[in-house]
Amino acid sequence: MKDVAQVGYNPALIYQFQGQSQGSSETQIAPTLIGGYDGHGSLTTLAIARALKVPSSNVIIIPPNPKEKQPGTSSEGLPSILATLPVQGGDIIIVDIPINIKDPESFINSIGRIAKYRRVTLIDHHETNMKYLSSLPPNVRLLQFSDTVAMAGAVEGMFGISPLDREMLMIGAVCDRDPAVQKYGMLIDQLYPLANTWDYLIRNNMLVHVKQVYERGTDYIKEMAKSVVYPPVSISQMARIERAGGSTIAIADIYQLPRDTVQGWQWKTFDYIAYANRLDYVVGIAESFDRQSKSYIPVLYVIKYFLSKLRAPRPLIEAKMMLGDREVVGHNDGFTVACRSYDDCLMLARNVAETLKYNISSVEQLVSGSVVAEDYHNIFDAVVSILKKISELTEKQNQIYEYIKSMKSNA
Repeated sequence: MKDVAQVGYNPALIYQFQGQSQGSSETQIAPTLIGGYDGHGSLTTLAIARALKVPSSNVIIIPPNPKEKQPGTSSEGLPSILATLPVQGGDIIIVDIPINIKDPESFINSIGRIAKYRRVTLIDHHETNMKYLSSLPPNVRLLQFSDTVAMAGAVEGMFGISPLDREMLMIGAVCDRDPAVQKYGMLIDQLYPLANTWDYLIRNNMLVHVKQVYERGTDYIKEMAKSVVYPPVSISQMARIERAGGSTIAIADIYQLPRDTVQGWQWKTFDYIAYANRLDYVVGIAESFDRQSKSYIPVLYVIKYFLSKLRAPRPLIEAKMMLGDREVVGHNDGFTVACRSYDDCLMLARNVAETLKYNISSVEQLVSGSVVAEDYHNIFDAVVSILKKISELTEKQNQIYEYIKSMKSNA
């Protein structure tokens, strides 16, 4: 019978992760962990590996190979990775790799083949999985969570993640720009730059950095954060930004920028533009590689900054039926639209920006103050101000103490 946990975790499931092979109740065999190659998938997998003391040889996190168009540990790449695993072994735990919506049959069949011999568990938060739940083999367990924060909490309890490695799970959640991370409150100011650092590291010699985090935990990320230059910072400085709705919306155009500079950083660049300019929405124009046509095409990116309190953009845009037959991929808070040409993209960007502008109610504008995450910025600024005041008072107290001391010595 299939098990699905959608919220929290069930302690009764823990036995599934003790690494015993199906044919043995005495000998424990280390599980094999296969983690998605992005920031969230890799850090969640590494936190589990450290908690279970899984040998590094049993941890599979593979970056994509752009030159050979190889997908790495992803929805597209999982079938070929599973095909290389021996039929004998411990549990297989697949982390943050959703069912491939473009080819669900190959994805599910590949899991079904290995699940005949080894127990397989999927741990994920992508809602598209639920569409294919009935197609999963009965001996495959899916632990499905509503968001990355719920998933992090469950993973922490399920695997006994240490307090130090809990931060690893939190950084991973921020890497995904999940709005649920607002539950982390003021910690976001600390987690955001660490998430950006890890995003950069996993795109450059990923296997080296994965090994370092496996051995040293988040201390390694914090150390590297001192020297890493986050690419979206420089890309955003070259972008053409057109304000489209007061201080809340902007059209950001990076289509003409060098392909080697931009590719792979489109989403995070628009996210950083929203962060740096305190925007609620960014409508971005960029060139992106299309796997189906195997060519670069103009793509419209529509994002709501992950800490914004305004409404999700996709339902607002689709209600106006302006996207036509263009291919749309993504979720309510962030999605892409494949365009026919650059001019088509620019026209659509302006229409989308206008639609967002006129669908923001005056009540929402008032509540949000037209500035995303203003609460966090204000609190952070207030804390800094208080610390400065305390420092000034301490200095004055020291001066008074020294004065009294000198007076006594002169008496």
